[in-house]
Amino acid sequence: MKWYFIRHAESEENARHAMQHDSVPLSALGAREAKKIASALAGDFAAIISSTMPRAISTAKALQAELSLPLEYIDDLKEVRWPSNIIGRATSDPFTEKVRSEISATYEQGSMRVYDEETYDELKARALSSIRELERIGGGRDLIIVTHGDIMKLIMSLLVFGNLLTPTLFQRIKRQYKLSNGSVTLCECAVDGLWKVMYWNKTEQVRA
Repeated sequence: MKWYFIRHAESEENARHAMQHDSVPLSALGAREAKKIASALAGDFAAIISSTMPRAISTAKALQAELSLPLEYIDDLKEVRWPSNIIGRATSDPFTEKVRSEISATYEQGSMRVYDEETYDELKARALSSIRELERIGGGRDLIIVTHGDIMKLIMSLLVFGNLLTPTLFQRIKRQYKLSNGSVTLCECAVDGLWKVMYWNKTEQVRA
């Protein structure tokens, strides 16, 4: 069983390096990227599964137009919720950096909340719920999953590390492993039930 994880194509707030609103649409470049992603996919897919955020939906619908597959939605695939006081601000804004640093300093506690952000424990619960839904929908067949950077990294980390995953380890994974807009990452489940990451952040299809 193969799960092809796709980070949505570029949004307008990705383009200006800002903390994203839930409703932000794709940029003009993102719309072009979304049409190219299908060229990196090959398999007998059961469906395309998408987050319910507009930037993921638009990416998924572009894939559906190319591949003629059923499209379903899982709300738990939405991106992590950052504090409302930095949404729309530049990622390089000193206040944004201060808030994110404060959250990072307490993240290992799992349930600790500094502002009104989503905690690691809350995000993990959504990731586990998403995995159960993906297993139900896929029924052992391959899936295309259109979602967002942080929730995608957590789902894949849980598939690979299971109960060994800690908030501290996840923070390290988040920082060190980049996921570009429109990228494809392949995870495969072997017959022994163990998941492996076959490739990460494939971007050739949208950079051509």
